[in-house]
Amino acid sequence: MRISLLLFAILLAFSCKNKPKSEAIATSVGEEFDAFYQKFHTDTAYQKAHIQFPLPGLPSFADSITLAEKDYFWDKDLWVYHKLPDLDSSGFKRIINPMSESMLTEILINKKEKAAMERRFVKLGNDWYLIYYAGLNGFIENEEK
Repeated sequence: MRISLLLFAILLAFSCKNKPKSEAIATSVGEEFDAFYQKFHTDTAYQKAHIQFPLPGLPSFADSITLAEKDYFWDKDLWVYHKLPDLDSSGFKRIINPMSESMLTEILINKKEKAAMERRFVKLGNDWYLIYYAGLNGFIENEEK
């Protein structure tokens, strides 16, 4: 009986340590980032204060020349306030990809329209900041045969 309990305890400890990295990061980032995300999308002054301008990225519906140059920057004076995305009615799917405990990528994809946007956030000190934004652009979906 003692051996089976010991074996169970070892297996349990081992399985906890082997939690997928992205899941572990998402858990550690989760609540804190969610609070930031809500405030970022509901307070215009807070949003502008938490963007690293000039902000690198891509304009919406970028042409091939803009895509090839890769040196587009969003200007603070021309920034259009980002509202909280309504995933239920917009047809977009939100994908959060934690890169580390202090950086994550958010992608909003609309497969029907074959368009997506990307934002990257990083935690600097005690606050989160938007550090990259690629506006809504089309994509070519890989079709498996």
